[in-house]
Amino acid sequence: MKKIWWIMMLITCLSLLSCQNHQTTEVLKNENVEISIDSGLFLSALVSVNASEEVTCVLDLNGGSFFFSRSDQRINDGLPSIYKMNWKDDHWNQPELFIYTGDSKNFNPYVTEDGQYILFYRMYDDDIQTGTYYIEKTPNGYSEPIFLIDAYCVSSADFKTFYASPTKGPYKNDLVMFEFDAGQCSDMKPLSISTDAIEIHPFISPDQSYLLFDSNREGEMGSYISYKANGSWEKPLLLDENMSNPSTDGEYLFYHYQGDIYANTLDEVLIKIKERSFYDQELPGRRPIIFSEGVVSTDSASQYPPAFSPNGDFMVYGEMDEKRNRGLLVIENENSWSQPKPISFTGADEMEASVSKNGKRVYFASSLNSSNSKPSNLYYVDYDNGIFSEPVRLPETINSSHSEYYVTESLSGNLYFTREGIGIFVSEYMDGNYLEAKKLTFEGLSYASHPYISGDESFLLFDARQSGNYGSADIYISLKSENGFTEAINLGEDINTSDWDAMAMLSPNEDYLFFVRESKEGRDIYWVEFNVNDYR
Repeated sequence: MKKIWWIMMLITCLSLLSCQNHQTTEVLKNENVEISIDSGLFLSALVSVNASEEVTCVLDLNGGSFFFSRSDQRINDGLPSIYKMNWKDDHWNQPELFIYTGDSKNFNPYVTEDGQYILFYRMYDDDIQTGTYYIEKTPNGYSEPIFLIDAYCVSSADFKTFYASPTKGPYKNDLVMFEFDAGQCSDMKPLSISTDAIEIHPFISPDQSYLLFDSNREGEMGSYISYKANGSWEKPLLLDENMSNPSTDGEYLFYHYQGDIYANTLDEVLIKIKERSFYDQELPGRRPIIFSEGVVSTDSASQYPPAFSPNGDFMVYGEMDEKRNRGLLVIENENSWSQPKPISFTGADEMEASVSKNGKRVYFASSLNSSNSKPSNLYYVDYDNGIFSEPVRLPETINSSHSEYYVTESLSGNLYFTREGIGIFVSEYMDGNYLEAKKLTFEGLSYASHPYISGDESFLLFDARQSGNYGSADIYISLKSENGFTEAINLGEDINTSDWDAMAMLSPNEDYLFFVRESKEGRDIYWVEFNVNDYR
């Protein structure tokens, strides 16, 4: 499954899982359980039945159990109660009343990844005892319910870090997290993706790679998914109009609609979203296609490859007109992509922007204080909440009497860049300073430029010229070993052509490759699927 934030943020969101979209019975098999979906309904003969109303639920695939909340006027005076079903002898048994009292409502079950704890919300009329409780698995069953915290929809993959939506206090209807240690809850902290809108019902995936929640941030209440990349939550993607819950392996999603429970795999959920990316263009496959033709890639200018912020706020790219004037453009993303807008940080010619892996800095080349008319010094601006800082020139350990351009940053802060006429250099970032840049050499290559370094510095992409090339410049990859970067590997004829193919840039999750192809007809940006394992 490809969990790629920027594919998600490029997608034009549609409603994905309405009951009208499911026409057949489907059986989803896991090594521990079998899941029957009838026209989208989950276990229509046992769970989603006509005589009752089912809402929140969770599937414990490892333990072979399914927990769900049901209101049945014939049982417990119709108070919502949590039921349990077990997969045994190749079938599901009848639901059994599991968590209930005669004076409280019980719903929103959540099971930790190891199945050791079950969290749920218990609501009393007096509100004093209302909050999230948990039970712990014991050799003889489960413990008695234990009060955890006065918050709603609490979930935790490891029973250490918790996500919740408080019903009162300064963080009411916000997404928060807190830690639980030695029987004590830490103070709540709002998540970075919280806005002024209502944001409730957070459910964390078992590997903590994505978070599901409900919000009215687009005017109407809907379910959203946000992926975590490089320690930060990415821009949420609208899923559908219903509250969603993940299974304990993160591969299945459950949601309720008009009193019934529906299910599907997360892969299928994402497929159901119409895959229209970036101004309605289709996603590329293994063959490069022009990126955003008519919007970014235009006939009026030559383009430099785009760089995306990891949380989906913006992308930045460069253009050069017929008079060889160079400038940067930015496209912002607030629920939809804006039109490209020129942006200048130094008031001079600028080109070849890249975004740091944490999204807090934009690097670029500028002609400001340059010995020639073209951008030949490296600068950066910091980025915070939609605002760019004043430009800062990188130090003399990087900038020199030569021309420097095309800089990319690793997660550790090391900078890789081109020094014109000499090759690719790296400046290590140590104790808040950039060390003296050192040249990288690659056996058999007379000249290399335009480096893109992976986040973990396990591989480097660049373009080079050598005998046997497909064109005047080809894109290569070099893998990192204990002794440095290995001999460069040509990316092959699927990417390199008889034209000039250069300036590699990857999506933040490093699953898509952007590059520039220049031919007699002009220069355009291309993009293509990328998997580094193809070259290992």
